[in-house]
Amino acid sequence: MRAKLVIVLAVGFLEAGARGQDQAAKEREKLQGIWRVAKLDITDDSWRNFFEGSHWVIKGDKLAWMFGEKDQKQRLLGASLKVNPTREPKTIDLTVDFLHPAFEDRGKVLGKTILAVYVLDGDTLTLFTENSDRERPKRFPAKQGKGVMTLKRRKP
Repeated sequence: MRAKLVIVLAVGFLEAGARGQDQAAKEREKLQGIWRVAKLDITDDSWRNFFEGSHWVIKGDKLAWMFGEKDQKQRLLGASLKVNPTREPKTIDLTVDFLHPAFEDRGKVLGKTILAVYVLDGDTLTLFTENSDRERPKRFPAKQGKGVMTLKRRKP
């Protein structure tokens, strides 16, 4: 009897894990494409102006954050992404595997996983992360100026 119970529980956990992976794969598919940073809700105008207009390219489980247009494009950041659409709010982990050499803190950022929450609403992707690599935000901030980023999908 105990053996049957263990088998039933193990099969249940395996099926739940497979369903979660399927949901993550479907959600990641929805994120594919080019996303323009439409709004960055921070108080520093110089940083906001720098980031707004840049874009993210998501292909498979990889993200490239690009600046510039046409032949002037430069990759600022590269990361692997992992989503969990079963959480509320949905979560996304970005593990940094490339950072432009111009950044002073490259050594501190490479390999770091950025823990964020997100909302995907059609062609609008909204993200929020706190300045911590140890804690994921539990919700989006109620106050403005806290770093919420809004991206719009670029139409082909």
